[in-house]
Order: sequence, then C-alpha cells, then structure tokens
Amino acid sequence: MNVGLEKQTVVGRLDAGALSDVLGAALAGAAEPVAIVADAGATALLHPVVYANDAFFNLIGVPRSSALGSPIERLATYGGHQNPALAAVLANRKVGSVEFDVAGGAIAVLDMRPIEAAGEQYWYATARTGAAARLAADREAARGRADLVVLEDRLRQTLAQCRRGDLKMALMVVGLDGYDALVDTHGHDGADSVRTGAGVRLHVTFRESDTVMWLSDARYVLMLPIAREQDTARLAQKVRDTIAPPFSIGRAKVAVTASIGVAVFPDDADAAEPLMRIAGEALDTTRAAGGDGFHVVSDGLDHPIRERIRNDLRTRWAIDQDQFRVCYQPMIDPRDDALFGMEALLRWHHPEIGLVPPAELLTVAEESGLIVAIGEWVLRGACLQNKAWQDAGMAPVTVTVNLSPLEFRRPGLVRVVAGVLKETGLAAEHLCLDLSVRVLRTEPEWAAMVHKLEELKEIGVLLAIDNYGTSELPLDQLRRLPLDRLIIDSGFMLDGVDVADRARVADAAVTLARGLGLGIVAQGVDNVAAKDLLSARDIDAVQGDLVGEPMPAARFTERFVASGG
Repeated sequence: MNVGLEKQTVVGRLDAGALSDVLGAALAGAAEPVAIVADAGATALLHPVVYANDAFFNLIGVPRSSALGSPIERLATYGGHQNPALAAVLANRKVGSVEFDVAGGAIAVLDMRPIEAAGEQYWYATARTGAAARLAADREAARGRADLVVLEDRLRQTLAQCRRGDLKMALMVVGLDGYDALVDTHGHDGADSVRTGAGVRLHVTFRESDTVMWLSDARYVLMLPIAREQDTARLAQKVRDTIAPPFSIGRAKVAVTASIGVAVFPDDADAAEPLMRIAGEALDTTRAAGGDGFHVVSDGLDHPIRERIRNDLRTRWAIDQDQFRVCYQPMIDPRDDALFGMEALLRWHHPEIGLVPPAELLTVAEESGLIVAIGEWVLRGACLQNKAWQDAGMAPVTVTVNLSPLEFRRPGLVRVVAGVLKETGLAAEHLCLDLSVRVLRTEPEWAAMVHKLEELKEIGVLLAIDNYGTSELPLDQLRRLPLDRLIIDSGFMLDGVDVADRARVADAAVTLARGLGLGIVAQGVDNVAAKDLLSARDIDAVQGDLVGEPMPAARFTERFVASGG
C-alpha cells in the first residue's frame, strides 16, 4: 500500500514539461504506429500531421522529413486515391476507423479519435495491421479477383454463429449501377476508385461483427446478423444511403446508385450456396426493375405483404408518385445492333417493402381499379420522354406502352391517346400500343374490339400483340386484327429443344408474321446464341437482358442518346 502511494506521489511531482517529455518518449518508442493530426475544424480541407513515431513512418513508407507537416489525406490514401471514409470521419469529428494504403501494397486500419490539448483540436491516430490478411483478401476481391473459398468459409462461419445465437441473417449482394458507363467516361482507374471508395464506406458504416466483402466486378457481399426479418429493409436502405453521396474522380463529382438483392437465413435457405444464389437472383430482379433499389426475397408476397401493397397503393399513388418510375428496356435490330425502340415499364420501389414485383404491381393495380389512372400516367410519361430524346438528337424510334384489359375497355381510350400525343408533341407513328393475347381473348364483343383497334389505327399509332404462342388465339382471328407487330417470347422458340428444332420453330414464327404482313419482335433474348439464331431469320428486333435490362431514363440517355447509341 505504501509503495503504491509513494509511486503516485512521484508521478504527481512531475511538472507539465517533464510529463510531456515522458509521454513523448513513450510514444516515440512504442511499437504501435501513432500520429497526431491537427484539426482546423470540420470545414478544413487538409489536416497536417504534426507528430508521428518511427513505427508510423515505417508503416506508411514515407520518411519523417516528408511526412511531418503533410496532410493526413495525402498519407492515408486508399487504392492510390482520395480516401472518402477518412474524409467522412474528419468532417464528422467522431471516433472512426478507416482502411488505408501502407508500404508494400498492403492495407491497414487507421483508428481516429478527436482530442483537445491547450485549447486546440487534434486527432489521435493509431494504426492496426492485425486484420491485414482479411483486408488483403477483400482488396483482391475489389480488383475483381474474389476468393470464393474465403467468402464461402466466412459465410458458413456466420451461419454457424447465427444458429448458435438463434439469429436470422440478411445476406446482401450489392451492385453499383452504371459501372460500365463509369469506365467509359472516367477510365478504369477512375471507376475503380469509385468501386473501392464504395467498399470503404460500407466497411466503415457497418459494425465490426458484420462482414463486408468485395465480390467480382462492382459487387459486394454483406453478411448482417439480424434479430427480426423486418430489419432487412432498413439495412438495405442504409446501404443505399451509404453509397448515395458523390464520389470524387479527380476534380469531378460522380454520383452512383446501388442495386441490392437480399436473402434471409433461415427463411429463404439454411446453407451458404443456396443463400448466395437466391441473393444474386434478387439482385437481378432489382436491376430488371431499373436498379437503384432493393428486393428482399423472403418478403415473398405472402398474404400480409400483399395486403400491405394493396392498402398502400391507392394512398401512395395519390400523395407520392415519386416512388413510381417508368423504366425503359431497349430493343435493337439484331443484324446491326441499331436501336429499334424501347418498351416503357412501370416500377414501384416501396420505401419499406422494397421493390414490388412487376406482376404483383399489375395485379394489385387492376384489383384496386387504379390501373387506368396509372396507365395514363405511364403513357404520358413515355411519350414525353421519347419526344425529349428525339429533341436531343436521337434518331426517331417507337416507344411501346402496354395496355391492360381494363385500360383497353376504358371508354374514351382513343380520345385519351390522341390527347396525350397532341399534348406531348410525339408523332403517332412513334408510339406502339401493346396488347396481350389475354386482352383480346377476354373481350366479350369481338366486333366492338376490332372497331376500337381500327380507331386507334386511324390516329396513326402502331399496334402490337404479345405472348402469341403462349396463349390460344385462332389464326383466323389474328388475321382479321389491324396489327403492325407480332411480339413473341423467345422462350417459346428456343427453350427445351435441340438446335434443329429451334431453327424450325423460329422459321415458323417468322413465316407466320410475314404472311400476315407484320413486323416481328422477340423478347427474352438473354444469350448470344439466341440472338444469332434470330438474326439469321430476319427478325426485326430483339429485346432482353442481353440487349439491356429495364433502366431509368437517365441511364438510357447515357447509353443510347448521349453516346450516340
């Protein structure tokens, strides 16, 4: 006891100068890399290093003479570029950890803590390299060389922890939208800095107990233990909010969006491989709806979710149409890849449920009676957008808009279409109205239906029928309709048969269309073999994921208007 008191007294006798010398010597000789960074306030652009020990200089590979006085922003880069996570910590003036480049091409973690001394603000920074193996594996994945063995092992470990703790887990596959356009505009280095920066943000945003790993291309995998399934939508939105702030590429500011697919353990699957597959499919669903959103597989639209959508649709349509968007899926001529047209498709990203599957949205809209109002909104928006593209220099093509049975039966449909064309200034020949076989087969009065089609033709719009071959419609009835195009699902022609049969079925479809004097468009073309087969048979246009997924107007503009197609 006396010894302790005596030691305490000795320390207490150190004056400020001596204590400073002791602390300085301790930091200088410490094995842990330490730096002190000046803080000129949240608005400061640069924060100079005013002190660092030898361990810090050795770690970053920069001599003391060069490092002292240099901004930490230039010393703690990430991927050879500006470190957005570091900038965020400095701006918020809160405790934080960021990854940064160190000597030898490795990466380490910089722990930042704000301190005050002599009335001035500083940062106390220490560096950790113990997580280097994990971070290096992630870094390789960021460069497009994901170690799938490491990923699967970590996923299995996380699943085991969730089983022991009786927890659920949200497995998210996150993809950056428009990454190819970034490469085209800013080069591979610029795009890679955005990809790396997005990963850093995700690492900083989520807990240490969560897992964030880079996958191939501009994709990331997040493993997030959750207590309730309802947490998935909140976390997916957190990912979107993390990615949303603009990234810096040189002097340019670039904003990107994220598409997210979510699978929940154990609701969707209880093993690593099926969970990854299901989450990947959910990401594809999000991108097919235009991206910039999320799809939670286990939301699955069971009865409570379906009721929620039905109850919300009328209210949200009335007060917040910004939640709804029209996406455009391109059609191209398979012979020369020239733009042939585009199909306008409605998407709804519910702020809590996520992406509402298109088929479910259509069903609920029809059941609620809102399909007519929504359909007119889509028609007007699609015509306005097509006219805007033409005014911007795009060669005139047709935009295809789908008509549901209720829309087709609407009194005054012909007047509404004519009014929208006049209002928007779009030439009638640049609008194609698409009716499914279902519309025609459910019409009680055949003669009245044909008369309405003839009235639409008198306006000058094009008429198409889709899903032919998947539903029954007698050939004699088809022959009597005033149509311009036959739209056929390529799956009807290409799936489940050998090459010779595919060719014969495709030939028959083309012969039918040409014999009726119709153009022919093949939807669902998802691979080069299908495109080549259809191209050889003089199909007018193909549409599908191979050509391009449904995309927001801005992305369509980048690809087909700003770039010249």
